[in-house]
Formats: sequence, C-alpha cells, structure tokens
Amino acid sequence: MTQKQTDQGKSGSSGKGAAQGGKDGGGGREEPSPIDVQKSLKGIDFPATKDDILSRARDGGASEEVMAELEQLPERDYDSPAEISRELGKLH
Repeated sequence: MTQKQTDQGKSGSSGKGAAQGGKDGGGGREEPSPIDVQKSLKGIDFPATKDDILSRARDGGASEEVMAELEQLPERDYDSPAEISRELGKLH
C-alpha cells in the first residue's frame, strides 16, 4: 500500500501532468510550447510579417492552440524564430 501511495504521488506531481493543464491551471485553453510554435514555422523565410507567420503556420498544420498564440502577435516584421518566441513570451 505504501508503494501505491508513492506511485500516486509521483503521477500527481509529474512535469508531464502539470504541462497538460496549461499554465493557467486548467479550465482555459492550453498554451503550446515554444517548440510547438517553432515546428509550425519550419521553412519560413525571415524577415517575416505577422501575415507570413500565420500563413506558414496554417500551411504547416499548426494546432488551434499554436494559431491562437500566433494571432496575438503585434503587426510588424520579425527577423528570427527567437524574436517570435520573445514576443510571445511578453504576452503571458
């Protein structure tokens, strides 16, 4: 019984379980990881406008969560994937 309780404690506090609930503690939409965002932009040429970014993500099969994040970007030119990540980080 002690082992079972230990196993339950591990599953309740695992990083994976916490990530599935999103940063808002659950209930809202889950925020995609920066890696998910970057994967959706594979092959994009920089500099890129917000419209370029959204179009590439859509064509790349980005999830609804990734698209929702990218739609929050300010309208401007972006010079690198890191710049997009920094801008998204400011939104949270």
